[in-house]
Amino acid sequence: MGTEISKETFGTALIPILIRQVLVMLNILRVNGFHNKSIFFLGECEEKALDFSGLLYNGAFYCAWFSHEKALMHIHRVEFGHVQSSQITVSLTDVLGNSTVYRTEMRGIDDRYCLVGCSTSNTYETTDVLLIDFEDNTYTKVAPDFGIDTLLRIERIMTIKSTPLTPRKEEIVLLTGGFHLREKYGFWENRERRRGLEDKLMEYVVIFERDSFFHRLKSGLPLEVMDKQIIERCPLHKSIILHDGNGTTINYTVIDFG
Repeated sequence: MGTEISKETFGTALIPILIRQVLVMLNILRVNGFHNKSIFFLGECEEKALDFSGLLYNGAFYCAWFSHEKALMHIHRVEFGHVQSSQITVSLTDVLGNSTVYRTEMRGIDDRYCLVGCSTSNTYETTDVLLIDFEDNTYTKVAPDFGIDTLLRIERIMTIKSTPLTPRKEEIVLLTGGFHLREKYGFWENRERRRGLEDKLMEYVVIFERDSFFHRLKSGLPLEVMDKQIIERCPLHKSIILHDGNGTTINYTVIDFG
């Protein structure tokens, strides 16, 4: 256990100190580098050094490491308020068969849940998604597609908590696409390059009722999306460049290339 850290004092200045505590807790030897909001580490276990990938999200640190020899993946969530770690061990054979894991990535949802993406392709693209429940200590392989898009393309997950105006109503907001502004602008500018890719270049902001969202994922059912749940559509000539949320509202900025 560590020192209690209030929300008022938690900030970017404390991140290096907290990260060092996490590295010690998880036996991580050194930081290898940074890529796409994730942090890659080299750690050690009983048999040999292992690759880590981690993500800072909403005051918590998520980390996954896996051993092909034991066919296990260990997923950690470390809280920074009162430093403590939760861990779930996933049987890779159960969820991925005999496939090789080339990369993992994480998207924290709230204090209880996170999504873990696994790549079993040598292109390193995410191929499978797991829902991790730290409270029930369970994991579920989920159906990634939800009609208009797929969980494989999630850029950000935000939670909207109940308010006096919307009591007992909590929602999950997904931002999909994950394009860099210059990347999407390059497709818009080059007609030959974008030919046949219009659907793949769509970005969405979609809202789900929280209980239904997790019920369907845990039941192995694809998410259902109605028109009223789609807050924003960004076709080829538009892109979402900024996004944030405070628990009761979400904010994002859309740029139009036209």
